[in-house]
Amino acid sequence: MEKSISFKNPLDFLFETARTNPKATALITSNHHYTYETLVDAVLQQAGRLHSNGVDQGKRVAIYSDDDSFVIITIFATWAVGAICIPVNIMQPKEKIVYLGSIIKPDFALGDSAELFEKEINFIKIPLTGESLPIKNVYLPDADDMAIVMFTSGTSGVPKAVPMTYRSIGHNCWETATRLSISSSDRILINSPPYYTSSIIHNLTLYSQGGSVVINRSLLLGDTIVNLLEEYHCTGFGGVPVHFARIAGYLEEKTQVENLRFLMNSGEHLPTPILLKIQKMLPDVLFFCVYGLTEVAGRLCILDPNMVPEKAGSVGIPLQGMNITIRDKKGKILPPGKIGEVHITGLTLMKGYLDNPEVNAKSMRTYGFATGDFGSLDKDGYLYLEGRADDIIKVGGEKVSLKMIEEAIYGFPAFSDYIVTPKFDRLMGYVPCVHYVHNKKIKFKKKELLKKMKAILPSNHIPAFFVELDEIPLSDSGKKLRTALY
Repeated sequence: MEKSISFKNPLDFLFETARTNPKATALITSNHHYTYETLVDAVLQQAGRLHSNGVDQGKRVAIYSDDDSFVIITIFATWAVGAICIPVNIMQPKEKIVYLGSIIKPDFALGDSAELFEKEINFIKIPLTGESLPIKNVYLPDADDMAIVMFTSGTSGVPKAVPMTYRSIGHNCWETATRLSISSSDRILINSPPYYTSSIIHNLTLYSQGGSVVINRSLLLGDTIVNLLEEYHCTGFGGVPVHFARIAGYLEEKTQVENLRFLMNSGEHLPTPILLKIQKMLPDVLFFCVYGLTEVAGRLCILDPNMVPEKAGSVGIPLQGMNITIRDKKGKILPPGKIGEVHITGLTLMKGYLDNPEVNAKSMRTYGFATGDFGSLDKDGYLYLEGRADDIIKVGGEKVSLKMIEEAIYGFPAFSDYIVTPKFDRLMGYVPCVHYVHNKKIKFKKKELLKKMKAILPSNHIPAFFVELDEIPLSDSGKKLRTALY
């Protein structure tokens, strides 16, 4: 068995570097700077607090906090005593948090907001203060022990709880680090909350190789991102399409950012024009397009930057140990180039959503996990995404990709933001509709936009309606909510 397939314990990522390079920087937040040595000290102290309050192997610990360093330390601390950590997004409406609590059924909870849910959710609250001795013996897990429960983004409804094992997290982070050539000299800037899958996996991916993480969650515009990268001597930035759209809008000429080695897009599909512009303006920086899901413990596919000229628009090929098939509604595998639903099998795939048999029955099929994402594989096995089921509509009996329309609109100066949805028309049936936020500095000339789109899109992809909005609705994780506009 190859080395990269062997079990990688994510807890070892932290402790191994603390042993070999204790003074190396591990984590920088708005109010803390940890070396690997001081981060391990904080983890062992927190683990002692958990243990003294009765937390031990297999217990579920919910973390109700928005504090970056606190959440990261508590995740490692729960693993150190053999418990299961469950970071919860406390910025959601209270009723949603209470609903999630009814699913995860925590035994214990801690965090600055835990008291808000103590009456509605049955758990033992752990105090945040008080003396406790650090633990001396760190728990050694089995590879298939449950390590953490994380939540899907909930763009199509209520978030679902995803149990992840030590094997799935460790393997995913190790393989991602390998694909990105992460080393101990790498430092990544993150702009997402600590309870999101993407943020947690970013941390663990860097820690797997002794690298470091900077977390800054203020509103980052294009120039701010570039300035922070230079200020903190970052070699990488992990963001979502909105971050890279801002960077692309800021860059007007070829630029060098000191120390910057790579950029990494995850979350949603990045429009190809944004990718190509950033590559042109930052020619010395590697740009990795990534497709990931919480259900596979983070990353699934990565596109090598060297393949962008040949495979622009693709999210790449799967990590080692993971497999993708494209299937029709009956489960039949489709040939290269044909659009169908993306199905996954492999080492890091969950065994099913927590306490959700109805959804599991629909998504966990005999031939793999049905992602709900639609796309195609080319003859070389590279994945091209067309979006969710809701991102593809039929117009005149033919499939229309709303994502393709959005890419064609990119760069239109009269729109400061936009999204395309299906809209029902009595005469034509469902047709594309552009919802946009108007850039008041520039007059919206619809004929000008339509002329541009007709030159690059099939006729059935041309929008029939344009609707002005004050803002585009977003999910808790910052993704545009297409379904909110139906």
